[in-house]
Amino acid sequence: MMKAIVSGHVHGLPEIRHDKNNQPFALVKVWLPLTPQSKCQLFVSAIAFADGPYHEILALKTDDAVSIVGEMKISIWKAADKKAYPSLEMVAYKVLSMPSVFMTKNF
Repeated sequence: MMKAIVSGHVHGLPEIRHDKNNQPFALVKVWLPLTPQSKCQLFVSAIAFADGPYHEILALKTDDAVSIVGEMKISIWKAADKKAYPSLEMVAYKVLSMPSVFMTKNF
């Protein structure tokens, strides 16, 4: 895995899931804008276990602007049409969105 920061827009609503030990985690998909000429869409699946990022992800709504810092894994997945697509998965350490900026007392 590599450390990375991604900035984009929330695609769909965040989800709460549970691991095999019944511990909750948050999952969100982020759409990354590429160049206007590109027809390719790139998504990052971000997961959060720690209290801070977990609650910040769950507070997001569809189309919110968001930046996420964490460790990223790059891989490839094959669709039903047998085409290969990039897959980006991230473990979130820090989540920054407009609502979370104004709710913190860091100013």
